[in-house]
Amino acid sequence: VPFAAGGVADALPRLVGQKLSEKWGKPGVVDNKPGAAGNIGMETVARAAPDGYTLGLAPAGNLTVNPVLFRKLNFEARDFVPVTLLATSPNVLVVNPAVRARTLKDLVAYARSHPGELNFASPGSGSGAHLAGELLNLDAGIKTVHVPYNGMATAPTDLLGGQVQMMFGGISTVL
Repeated sequence: VPFAAGGVADALPRLVGQKLSEKWGKPGVVDNKPGAAGNIGMETVARAAPDGYTLGLAPAGNLTVNPVLFRKLNFEARDFVPVTLLATSPNVLVVNPAVRARTLKDLVAYARSHPGELNFASPGSGSGAHLAGELLNLDAGIKTVHVPYNGMATAPTDLLGGQVQMMFGGISTVL
């Protein structure tokens, strides 16, 4: 799993791993390799022995966006063989209640009048959530500060605690 333990990207592989362990009668191990927007975990899977015993969670961005964002990756999309689509989850924007914005229009107006004061969490530089925040900055003509995490497990807690003011996250994570 190319992200830290505790988020949806960790929970789904654990559920699948448990079912595969039961079916095959052999224990499975979920190995979290966070960092570099998932690139460390993706490289680990790409370099694993091609013996059929290593499965990797490959978020679409790791295979489609990261090759454009990062100059040198130690893997390519062709290093992987797709098995199944595990899940899809739209990103949604959530904001700490202390930010006096109840609509996106309110949030943009606040950010324009307070440039650089708002920050947003993501599971890492180059992640879909990071790019969503940067797209909001560009489209709305605002400046918010990106705060990358090694996954989304702790970001909601930091959002609620006020360490970050907003985040884009998968709907299941933010719910």
